[in-house]
Amino acid sequence: MRSAKRPHLLLIMADGVGQGDIKYYWKSGLVQMPSIEKLGAMGDTFYDAHSTPLCAPLRCMLFSGNYAHRGQIPAGRWRHSLTSTWQMDRLTLPFRMLHLGQSTLYSPPYTYLDGTKITGTCKMDKVVGSLASIIDERDLAEDVIRIFTSDNGGAGGNVSSQHGHNSHGPFRAAKGDIYDGCTKVSMILRCKGNFPGANETRWNLVELQDLYATICELAGVDIPDRSARDSMSFAENMYDGKAPSPRKWQF
Repeated sequence: MRSAKRPHLLLIMADGVGQGDIKYYWKSGLVQMPSIEKLGAMGDTFYDAHSTPLCAPLRCMLFSGNYAHRGQIPAGRWRHSLTSTWQMDRLTLPFRMLHLGQSTLYSPPYTYLDGTKITGTCKMDKVVGSLASIIDERDLAEDVIRIFTSDNGGAGGNVSSQHGHNSHGPFRAAKGDIYDGCTKVSMILRCKGNFPGANETRWNLVELQDLYATICELAGVDIPDRSARDSMSFAENMYDGKAPSPRKWQF
């Protein structure tokens, strides 16, 4: 942040929600998501943000700023919980992550806190809206960086197509694959009064572990040794849409 005050951080990570699920992106979503659309209309929306084919490696990368293969635990396993570190030999960001759970169109009905009967992505949007309301009610909008993203693309096969929908939008493949339909995810950032304007779009290439270096820069925090070895800060792109992208390739 370009001020002396360090911000709070709210990271909202959806589970298996592709860009095609979010109507704000490609006008292809079947479910109305007014809270997420409002967040996008008031913040920076990234169109070329990438995750990993599956969720566990992404969480390791997100909390350490390093590619998952730099971990010390063999066979693709990571000891983890939502309140502990993910790579035992690295200093990690002190997140308590809010994970929104499986949010597909075929999720079972659910009764929200206000008594509304909702399913899947409607529940996700309700949570985003509730958190936004709390931030606004407590007059914290200028002190909280809000980040909405997903751990990977949407479900493949007939899971979404049987509803006349593509979770991956205009892209090839879906969750568990190596193409854009799997790795390309939604990412929206907002901090009232600190980023340049509302309804901004960004097309620079970003990998989600880049959030580590970016958050450290915005918060004025030094990156610990051996952390963020594969993380590139895109903070400048949040202030200037024409700034050159620090990332030229995707791993």
